[in-house]
Amino acid sequence: MTYIRPTDERGYAFEEIPYTSAAIQRMVNTQQLDINGTEVLYNSTTNNLNFGRYIVYEYMIMTYWNPTQPLVDLSLELWEEDVTNSIPYAPKGADYRQLEQWNEWQQSVVFGKFFLPVYEGSRRYKLRGRTKSAVEDCRLHRATIDAGLEIQARPPLIKMYTI
Repeated sequence: MTYIRPTDERGYAFEEIPYTSAAIQRMVNTQQLDINGTEVLYNSTTNNLNFGRYIVYEYMIMTYWNPTQPLVDLSLELWEEDVTNSIPYAPKGADYRQLEQWNEWQQSVVFGKFFLPVYEGSRRYKLRGRTKSAVEDCRLHRATIDAGLEIQARPPLIKMYTI
């Protein structure tokens, strides 16, 4: 379900996309995998085209690492599908990538924003990710407590809006 806020005094339109569930996802793969819960369909209107400069894809993902190697890499990349013109998913390119690195056990939150050129029409976005090697153990949407006990999965938070 999507909630659309009215435009503010500057004509900026905001759209929040709540996500209600996510299973723990293990990222131990050198091939890119879709990241659960990050797919969003964004409808940009003529109003956004007239008043906005950028469309923002913002994300926050709970992560957990227990590395078996001294360094863990997690690469994230934004992919886009142009629904209006029937163009299938494709990577957005080098400007829409993020690399996270850790060298010890860690539980954290990965967050970022990608600024897209404003457009008119419907496009779908999602994050894809991979680790550097097949022995690195990175889990998404997971949190633990002191005794190493796993607690419930934490869904990613995704927002898209025009500024």
